[in-house]
Amino acid sequence: MDPRLALPVNAILDGNYKIARVVGAGGFAVTYEAEDLLLRKKVAVKEYYPIDYGDRDATMRILPKAELHTTTFEWGRSNFLEEARTLARLEHPSIVRVLRVFEANSTAYMVMHFEDGYNFETWLRNLHRAPMQQELDAVIAPLLDALDLIHSSGILHRDIAPDNIIIRTDGSPVLLDFGAARWADAAAGRGFTGVVKAGYSPPEQYTFNCRLQGPWSDFYALGGTLYRAVTGQPPEEAMLRLDNDRMATAAKAANGKYRPGFLEAIDACLDVRYSHRPQSGKILRSLLLGHRLWTAGSLRALANTISPARWRWIAIALWIRSCLGVRSIQPAASRTDILPSGSAAP
Repeated sequence: MDPRLALPVNAILDGNYKIARVVGAGGFAVTYEAEDLLLRKKVAVKEYYPIDYGDRDATMRILPKAELHTTTFEWGRSNFLEEARTLARLEHPSIVRVLRVFEANSTAYMVMHFEDGYNFETWLRNLHRAPMQQELDAVIAPLLDALDLIHSSGILHRDIAPDNIIIRTDGSPVLLDFGAARWADAAAGRGFTGVVKAGYSPPEQYTFNCRLQGPWSDFYALGGTLYRAVTGQPPEEAMLRLDNDRMATAAKAANGKYRPGFLEAIDACLDVRYSHRPQSGKILRSLLLGHRLWTAGSLRALANTISPARWRWIAIALWIRSCLGVRSIQPAASRTDILPSGSAAP
């Protein structure tokens, strides 16, 4: 049971946000449904409230539990504010929209667009069947685009999991809970990297040093989320797989239901060795969605390496192939289009 004291219903934040209910809680924050009184619209408000070293007092302020937690508490609050400002600059339909950030009650708040829909776990359960390949493709493609934007901005999500992806009523996905305070500063000796989630967090996220973390860490979590979708079970916890990995691969557990390359990509994401996972969104997209890595630019570069004499031979070969294709004749036994009207095929 979460020991934190949530804001009371109907509490007013910053003179404008009326609290309706708690909708989620993580290791470093509590999220509320609220009403923007000025715009008269529903919003989500996330409150920086670290469970391990923050307490709410009688005046609704959130303060460090003890003096020894003061530096860590303030450092986490500073990172919460900074990441909120960074996210506010990211505009993508699959990234939760940050509308405002402010400080009150000795803590920090992030106001976000309220997303209607079900989280990915609930969405899967409500299907009452295994998701189809095209349904998963429709979710994966925009999420990969969103991760590209996030990673290019120097941010790691660090908490991709079925409960942090919302499937809207129109079927489109949106990433929630970027875990602003989950950053680790090894050089300064900060003692936390954030809450790990069994089955979805990669091994490198269990350490106090974040230097091994990168986009591949988020890809592990995305692979775990997709493993849950195609097998019906979450992956085994990463630290239990390091010595003796007995977890069934996605390719084996869901064989025949999905594209082989898609299942192999999930298994590649779930490799406990971070250097063996896909290292970029471009590579992961090609593996998961079956897209070729060739771009117009790379094809032009390849064309420039081929000599004119070789191009002539390529052209001749293509011409011969096209001629053979035009002159190919369908076997008579299968040609029903040339039978007289009303005739029956033999």
